[in-house]
Amino acid sequence: MPPLILLILGAGIGALIGGSTDAVYGGLIGLAIGLVVMVILIWILMKARNR
Repeated sequence: MPPLILLILGAGIGALIGGSTDAVYGGLIGLAIGLVVMVILIWILMKARNR
């Protein structure tokens, strides 16, 4: 997934979590969550490929 799409998704998720007033902080939190999820997915894919 390109970083731009991740950023947009993260900002959207963060806006939902934080509400409209904390959209910036929520966007950062959402981006962090998105990055963590992406890392976990890549790790699972790598483990599956090694088997």
